Amino acid sequence: MVTIKRTLGEAYASKGDYRRSTHYYKQLSILCDSIKKREERNTALELAAIYDTTEKEALLQQQANELRERNILLISAICIMLLLCAGLALIVRYTLNIRRKNRAMARSINEEMNSKKRLSESRDTINALQQKIEQMKTAAECRQEDNMPDLQDHGTEDDEEKDNEPKREYNTLEQIENRRIFDLMEGILSKQSPYLDPKFSRHDLCMLSGTNRTRLNVILMQCTGVSSTAYINNLRLEHAVELIREHPEYIISHIAEECGLPNASTFHRLFRERYDMTPNEYRNAIFEK
Repeated sequence: MVTIKRTLGEAYASKGDYRRSTHYYKQLSILCDSIKKREERNTALELAAIYDTTEKEALLQQQANELRERNILLISAICIMLLLCAGLALIVRYTLNIRRKNRAMARSINEEMNSKKRLSESRDTINALQQKIEQMKTAAECRQEDNMPDLQDHGTEDDEEKDNEPKREYNTLEQIENRRIFDLMEGILSKQSPYLDPKFSRHDLCMLSGTNRTRLNVILMQCTGVSSTAYINNLRLEHAVELIREHPEYIISHIAEECGLPNASTFHRLFRERYDMTPNEYRNAIFEK
């Protein structure tokens, strides 16, 4: 159409018909303007379409990135929750195991204390019976000597029989004597509790037992398997256990002072070494419902 209008305009202009030539040139100008506007509009539409497409692609990419980040955060949160649940389960399991172990240890400590108390009562009873037996034997020997003075000659055969019996070894006799000394010493310690004095030491224990340090160590190693210092501390710890059982309202530092171990850190360390639990754990174990 543009070519036709231009050709007609040129043809009429060559013939001198400028009116028609001008008419066709005007139409050509209008047509060109119309085409140009249409092209500009199409270009604008294309650019708008391209921009819209680019914007949509950018939006889709942004949404995809946000979705990926959200998925990563969600997976991370799930993993963290699983780890926290696993950690919580392990903590609960560990706590339950510790409680069961503490309850078992507390029962063992209570049984040990009760057994020692029964043993002490039995030892006192045996000592009393032995004293009565010794008194009865002494009285019987006195009566026998008064009633049978002429039987001295018959003692030769008895002496020979005694000489033929196997002699006890010295160490066995010493062990028996060590046990006797230990029982007497424990009886005094149980009744008077001098070890509750923080200044009570191995020297005081020697004075109480009537022996020297070497003999005392031999006696304690034979009867308890521990040194004199450990023996004294064990007595104090046993008293601490009794205080915790009888007075759960006492604070631990007060119990430590009452049992002769005023240094709280030393008391806690010795208690844990002896019973494999702290004083607070023992108290919680015996009084928890």
